[in-house]
Amino acid sequence: MKIAVIGGGPSGLYFSLIAKKRFPEFDIRVYEQTPADATYGFGVVLADGGLQNLKQVDADSATDIIDALHWTTQQRFVHRGETVVFEKQRPGGAIERLRLLNILQEHCARAGVVCEFNHRIETLADIPEADLVIGADGSNSVVRKCLEAEFGTVTRSLTNRWSWYGTDFAFETSCLNFREITGGALVAHFYPYAPDRSTFVLECDEHTWFNSGMDSMDDEERRVFTQKFYADELRGRDVISKRSVWRPFGFTTNARWYVGKHVLIGDSFRTAHFSIGSGTRLALEDSIALFHSLERHQSNVPDMLEDYVATRKPVREKLAGAAEKSFTWYEGFRLRMQEFDPIEFAENFVLRTGRITPERLRSEFPGLTQRLDERRGRSAGATQGPSNSAARG
Repeated sequence: MKIAVIGGGPSGLYFSLIAKKRFPEFDIRVYEQTPADATYGFGVVLADGGLQNLKQVDADSATDIIDALHWTTQQRFVHRGETVVFEKQRPGGAIERLRLLNILQEHCARAGVVCEFNHRIETLADIPEADLVIGADGSNSVVRKCLEAEFGTVTRSLTNRWSWYGTDFAFETSCLNFREITGGALVAHFYPYAPDRSTFVLECDEHTWFNSGMDSMDDEERRVFTQKFYADELRGRDVISKRSVWRPFGFTTNARWYVGKHVLIGDSFRTAHFSIGSGTRLALEDSIALFHSLERHQSNVPDMLEDYVATRKPVREKLAGAAEKSFTWYEGFRLRMQEFDPIEFAENFVLRTGRITPERLRSEFPGLTQRLDERRGRSAGATQGPSNSAARG
């Protein structure tokens, strides 16, 4: 069987690795338009649940990935200068995106996967003959764009603007820091991914984009303008740009998962919004699900792809619903900052997707629920106070 994988990101490399180890006789080739040592962005998050899945499928590569992770045990949530600490119930870590790719590249090479870097695919005709073509080429997928009508592709832009920066030092922990600024509000999401490096994502809503004058700045001016509001957190240093562009988030969905022998995985199929921190995990788990379908049906491509949709679709749709609630929450975060005090705002954030019920909130976020109980207790006492006093009088 010949398999052509378009895109050398995490999903494409991981599928190729595990499929080649299981079926060494298959001809599996990865076509990636960039060099092996090039990528965009900084660090990506891998939580414990996803790591356990990697261990079960391929312990060798999972061990190398886990050894390279920078672990964090809590997340800080800051609003109006007040900090709420979320203790993580399950361990998780972050890794430099390029380091993750290099690990997967090394394991692919050992397994016998052929990776052709600097190989740009622009049309379906550019893809060498294959029994199965996997579009793992991200949000700007060529495979998807060549078959947009057949896939039923719909793309829309959200109204918030964001940019992905980095720093040359490690923050102590992960943090979401909401800040009122001239003309509106910003939120910074930053976390360490190495002993001396961190990811630093900044986001603003449409109101802030225009009222602060950011719409008339270039990206370098925006970097300088926005980082000054986090000078204390940045210890007076500059955030690092790696072609970091301020842009709306492009949200892509597809009505169909595959067309003929062409199937989409990861961001090629459905763009994962960064606010739920699961983009890389979703991409890797798409690869795992497709691999298991391949195991069950091997060279019967139509049955394999039908099996993939049947097994993966329920999970993906559930997560897609949570992701949409999450980015909708972020689209209105400036107004929520005005509406809620820090403790209420933290609660509103945790409950935003509907996946955390009030019961789970109490069990998984004990520090937050304690502060909520104390706050509501004080409010109840203040409400009862005057009438009690009047009765005593």
